[in-house]
Amino acid sequence: MNDINYTIIIPHKNIPELLSRCIQSIPKRNDTEIIIIDDNSSDENKKKIITISESRQNTTCIINSYNKGAGHARNIGMQKAKGKWIIFADADDFFNYSFNDLLNDMLNVDCDLIFFNANSLDTTTYLPANRANHLNSYIKKYAHNKNEAETDLRYRFGEPWSRIIRKEIIDQNNIKFDETPIHNDTTFSYLVGFHARKIAVDYRASYCITVRSGSITTTIDEFKELTRIEVFARKEQFCKSNNIHIRPTWHYYQLAQFLLRNRTIFLKGQQVLLDKGY
Repeated sequence: MNDINYTIIIPHKNIPELLSRCIQSIPKRNDTEIIIIDDNSSDENKKKIITISESRQNTTCIINSYNKGAGHARNIGMQKAKGKWIIFADADDFFNYSFNDLLNDMLNVDCDLIFFNANSLDTTTYLPANRANHLNSYIKKYAHNKNEAETDLRYRFGEPWSRIIRKEIIDQNNIKFDETPIHNDTTFSYLVGFHARKIAVDYRASYCITVRSGSITTTIDEFKELTRIEVFARKEQFCKSNNIHIRPTWHYYQLAQFLLRNRTIFLKGQQVLLDKGY
């Protein structure tokens, strides 16, 4: 009998102290498992995260001997998950005190997808940051313009955190993360939004998104920028083919940046769109 209600999946690479903070913020519950997937950290840090996982009940640590990124790690975590609901966290983020109450309140809710609010802080100074602003605006809008806000949450909110997903819809629709160096979560997020029968929203800020120098969101190169164009071109085509009334613009913005910066890179970005049928 499956007595695990929640699976929390955390990809990790070489930040064991921050991972420990994240793990410690998760309430100890018999119905909750934690799966850590390490993306080939240093040998010293692998030992540290194994120690972290062994000190916590219902915690599994999977060590990869190769580097394939957070999308691949999350896909492995979903394959191993036993919970009825899936929750994602980044290793440098953490949960707030209201999270335990949220888990209690949402366990038997009649929906497939639950969004909950978040705040954002600098990971070192704990001063306010802005990485949760877009989510905050969607959830605030939900109180007075439910239909528009629901579209935003289903299709504009691209990060995997601050949501609880019924595992059944992931399995039935074979939804996976892209294994790309950036925006690996974009496709996963809008496919979950598309297939979710009903959604719910909780206004408590139960998750904290941190800002940290050296993270994937602060280290961008040409290959990642070209990947962004490809990912958002696919998203625009998906929205058009399914009559979803939003128009993703990241790829057009990125191409315009290329035009201003370097014609050679611009032509590469243009070719990405041509290859997608533009």
